[in-house]
Amino acid sequence: MKCSYFFRLEGFLPPYTRHGIFFFCGMELAWNAFIMAINQKFLDLATKILPVSYKMFDDTVAKNNKGFIWSDVELVQLNMYQTKLYCMWTVSTIIILYAMLCCVPQFCVTEDRNGKDITFCIKRPIVGYLMAPVLVILILMGIGVFLWQWLSCQSDYELFRSLFKKSVKEERFLSELEFRLNCIADEKELHRNGSSYWVSRIERSTISKFRNATVRLNGLYWVVDG
Repeated sequence: MKCSYFFRLEGFLPPYTRHGIFFFCGMELAWNAFIMAINQKFLDLATKILPVSYKMFDDTVAKNNKGFIWSDVELVQLNMYQTKLYCMWTVSTIIILYAMLCCVPQFCVTEDRNGKDITFCIKRPIVGYLMAPVLVILILMGIGVFLWQWLSCQSDYELFRSLFKKSVKEERFLSELEFRLNCIADEKELHRNGSSYWVSRIERSTISKFRNATVRLNGLYWVVDG
């Protein structure tokens, strides 16, 4: 049974109206731009924090620190955290570009048999049948990666927090983290506590930044006790 013209315009089957396309694709553009920006920021933090932390963890293992477990299993998990960020950033970027592409045919106006202006997508519904499934697949991929982050990033943070707190913090590693994270010293506190000031400050800064990334990606907007 054929769909009515009204249903075809306003429902789920092509052809789609211009306003419907602009609204739906606009929402996808806004949401994925937000997600892409967040993942870009956290990727930047991860590339600053994790390489130095890995060297710190390796150094702790070399010193035979009891109770400190750092193996390929933990390394893979923390590397997977970065992979999640890369995947979400990539999928979001592709969705943004494709959503913009879906809007292009709406600017192509032609006339119907009655001389009324209509968009190219209304005149050629095949365009919608070809483009809509691709957009739906991309959106489902984005949802899948987002849920992957949401459900797993908290455990990544807990692992990093545990490893960082138990690791031996050599001055060379703290200095590198200080430089990468652009930490600003409190001169009075530094004079009072000496080198222990930097240990405390770098640890708080590093764990806080890593925590914020994982917590926000999880959608958990409460303060994790550090």
